[in-house]
This record gives sequence, C-alpha cells and structure tokens, in this order.
Amino acid sequence: MEKFMSKYKSKVFRVIKKYKLVVDGDKIFVCLSGGKDSGSAAYLLKKYIEEKKQGNKQK
Repeated sequence: MEKFMSKYKSKVFRVIKKYKLVVDGDKIFVCLSGGKDSGSAAYLLKKYIEEKKQGNKQK
C-alpha cells in the first residue's frame, strides 16, 4: 500500500505543477462530498501545500 500511495501522490503532484493548479498566494476553498475520491483529493492537496511550504523554507 505504501508504494501505491507514493506513486499516486507523485502523479497528483506532477499534474498540479504541470498545469499550475496551485500557486503562491492562492486561496483555496474545498468542498467534500464525503466520498473516498473527494477525501483523497483534499488530503493530497493539503500534503502538496505542506511540502511546498517546507521547500520554500529551505530555500
């Protein structure tokens, strides 16, 4: 399961970066239906933002 999550996360992050879906200064509003897909999307969006903030602090 760990390998799947890592691969899935990297694919989602790549799409976010490629299409510039999240950029500095964005305000993001998230709605959840309670389904697995919206829950995983919200989780990965949070992880992306956290990792991006950590990367900016290291620069």
